[in-house]
Amino acid sequence: MAAVTTTQGVPLTIESGNEYHFTVNYPDYPVGTWTAAFVIVLSTGTPSSTAATTSGSDFLVTLTSAVTAALAPGDYTFAVYVTSSSQRTTAETGKISILPNLAVARTATFAEAQVALLKTVMAAFAATDKRVVNFNGQQFERFAIADYQKQLVYFQAAVIREQQTQAALRGEVSGGRVALDFIAAD
Repeated sequence: MAAVTTTQGVPLTIESGNEYHFTVNYPDYPVGTWTAAFVIVLSTGTPSSTAATTSGSDFLVTLTSAVTAALAPGDYTFAVYVTSSSQRTTAETGKISILPNLAVARTATFAEAQVALLKTVMAAFAATDKRVVNFNGQQFERFAIADYQKQLVYFQAAVIREQQTQAALRGEVSGGRVALDFIAAD
């Protein structure tokens, strides 16, 4: 079995549940006198921090499968903090996308949950002549059915955008996009 490949630089996209090894190099912060930590956070979440080790003149960051499995899919902000004695500074910041692990059951997104709810409410109205139906502790009134249909279209479009974004991050072509592969000149 082949080992996980070590890449140079912070990856732009990772899949939850996979292991990643990457090196970063900051000439202003040599590994002999500085340590580094890779921190990643979703806009509303708790930061996850991984201490880097050294590999020659580079810092080596290892994100284990357990670490990445704990990351919910989404767009994260990352920072590499370097520390020497009592000094700490930011060496690099950026964005990284976490893709869902396709091997495990996933939780529906908010948009997907809204589509399911609206379809259930509209089906309940279609099956009865009642003016009001209750579903999951919420009350829905028949006179607002046009609003529910508009909301359904809105959230269905949101689901399609989410699916297209995930496909694009995985390198799949969808929605009339043209895929380009750049090959290095020899």
